[in-house]
Amino acid sequence: MSRFAVLAAIAACGGSTGRTGLDGRIACGDKFCETGQLCATTEAGVDAAVPGQPIFYCVTVADGCFVEDCLNSACPVCIRDLCSPGTAYGVELDGRNLTCAGV
Repeated sequence: MSRFAVLAAIAACGGSTGRTGLDGRIACGDKFCETGQLCATTEAGVDAAVPGQPIFYCVTVADGCFVEDCLNSACPVCIRDLCSPGTAYGVELDGRNLTCAGV
């Protein structure tokens, strides 16, 4: 099989690395996050003035941080640390949406 045919077969199957692209602008609550950023959401805790109201904000991903869908300890430290380092009880990254629970 020629190299071209192999490359075409890989492309047809997606050839995805699983890495999330950080190019472009995305909506984040009532604002927008830019290239290189994730939209983070934090649920207000029981001590918050208005429990249950999510807080949306943009966080910039460090150069060299591998960004792909993950949950809790499966997320790299550079992603977990975007959720109040050391205080988040739950971290989930789905595309460019980062959920920080339990802060």
